[in-house]
Amino acid sequence: MPTSEWKPPWVDGRTKLLGIVGDPIEHSLSPALHNAVLAKLARNWLYVPVPVSIRRLPAFLRLGGDLGFIGCNVTTPYKEAVIKVASPSDAETARVGMANTLSWKRDTVAACGTDGAGILAWMKRNGLDDRPFGVLGFGATARSLVHRAWAAGHQPELIVSQRPAVVRRQLSRWKTDPRRPRLAGAAPEVASLKDLASAETGDARSGPDQISLWVSTWPPGVIPPVELLARFPKGAVVLDMNYGEGRSTLAAWARDRGFRAADGLGPLVEQAALSMSHWVGEAVPTDLYLKANRIPKGRIRPVK
Repeated sequence: MPTSEWKPPWVDGRTKLLGIVGDPIEHSLSPALHNAVLAKLARNWLYVPVPVSIRRLPAFLRLGGDLGFIGCNVTTPYKEAVIKVASPSDAETARVGMANTLSWKRDTVAACGTDGAGILAWMKRNGLDDRPFGVLGFGATARSLVHRAWAAGHQPELIVSQRPAVVRRQLSRWKTDPRRPRLAGAAPEVASLKDLASAETGDARSGPDQISLWVSTWPPGVIPPVELLARFPKGAVVLDMNYGEGRSTLAAWARDRGFRAADGLGPLVEQAALSMSHWVGEAVPTDLYLKANRIPKGRIRPVK
């Protein structure tokens, strides 16, 4: 892997493109993160923001390769929409119905996800990979995390969703899908906020007071009811997948109340390294992203 720093004085006719597709994408750190690493890798590639409306998304996916794109990341709210046009590259992507990484090859665009793997890598980096954990929400990122963790034998103890019946049906379909990876062990418990806030957790193996790591995939500004938060055990860690000024409100709330918390920057860097590894065809270490972007390791740890 090249390591000499390469900074092109201009973009020329041989420059290949990477990017991030979404709407909005103004808050995204991905262009800065990836371009700093591309300079270290001495690649004549450029990573650009690609604001695309949902109406024009299918056209962009069909034409991306012709426009010089090697690949793109996908941010909310398009992680599910791209699967309708792109081809899932593995059974996991097909099952969870989401992708955050696209690759153009010849006349096709392949889709896969690094969200779940990136969150698990963040857990391991911070010594949290053996903790029982819960997941707030069951959108695209949460599904990626739950499936990847379950396939690795470290499924969450509890998923909190506004539509628990829908989530249970989804988990049941994953469990019975004959394709690999097979999902062994019991499915995670699922409960609604209303049930948990009133302590009506049924036969759940582990209530909120037993879960020492919480991963929130809810949008900025969404904070669970006080009745639920009061049941987080002492010493619990809260990961708010939002990042950026004023966006990680749950992490701020948790720190104000004495919990250790982190925003989504750490998982974002892990996911970025996994996406770049996919595009270049060899492992790109997360530490290269931290070094190239001058991100102190303490910045991505959960702190009070």
